[in-house]
Amino acid sequence: MLHLLVRLKANRYSGGSGFWGYRYPLEALAAAAPLLLLAYTEWVQRQSKLIRKVFRWLVLASILLTATGALVY
Repeated sequence: MLHLLVRLKANRYSGGSGFWGYRYPLEALAAAAPLLLLAYTEWVQRQSKLIRKVFRWLVLASILLTATGALVY
């Protein structure tokens, strides 16, 4: 994680105007995907149905906002 933060600071390139630069967070997400899946399955077992439903709606909102940013900008 520290390595990713150093690279993110050192390679700061926004791409200019009208560019959706998501490369560095995407690499970290892909690397962390197995751990995130394990953490999610452990977390779900301890939560109520309402909290899980709210979480799913928040994930959906996050995906839609990211897609909007990727398609519009």
